[in-house]
Amino acid sequence: MSSHGPGLIRSTLGWLEERFAAQGTTTEEIVRLEHHRQGAMNVTVRNIITSMRLMSNFDWKEFFESISRVDEVLRAGTDFATLDFPTRDRYRHAIEDLARGSRCSEVEVACRVVARTKEAAAANDPGHERRHDPGYHLLSQGRAALEHELEEIRRTGWAQSSGEVDRGIWAAAAAIRDSASAGIGASTRFSISCRHSASLSGSSRIVAAFSLPPPQPGR
Repeated sequence: MSSHGPGLIRSTLGWLEERFAAQGTTTEEIVRLEHHRQGAMNVTVRNIITSMRLMSNFDWKEFFESISRVDEVLRAGTDFATLDFPTRDRYRHAIEDLARGSRCSEVEVACRVVARTKEAAAANDPGHERRHDPGYHLLSQGRAALEHELEEIRRTGWAQSSGEVDRGIWAAAAAIRDSASAGIGASTRFSISCRHSASLSGSSRIVAAFSLPPPQPGR
């Protein structure tokens, strides 16, 4: 624009000011807002870079193991904590695989593994040192027996021991009708129960939910 002389620059600036005035703002306000936007963008980029550095320095393995309930069970009942991370990770993946095809949670599978290691230690028969290792039941010769136990639970739908606590949810729905037998809504009852023998007494909580449609004109 400078090559066309100051007259063109003044006319262009005047045209811009008229356009801004028609929009209820000024050139100075537009410049101020742009500087504010760029400053906010710079702060955002700096915060992202700082967060990425913190995330890269964070020990995610240690964090995961500190909040894992499976790890908590295995550490409390076996020498799981003394193993190296790759071995512990293999055990966790084995538990995940066993739980996926059964009616048990991963925590319950871990509890059953701990119970088997304790039974082996109490028996004190030849070879009990190997059976005292969770890996014997998860990855070695003891896995078949553990799979059979989990399969029995999956087949029957009930725990084979009194120690299993595996929460499930069931629901039943029923229509709500008025005196003219017209449907006006629905009621749903949810029960959060423990699969513990055949009785749910003392282990159930009932939550009732009602769903009503909006009122119709003239009713």
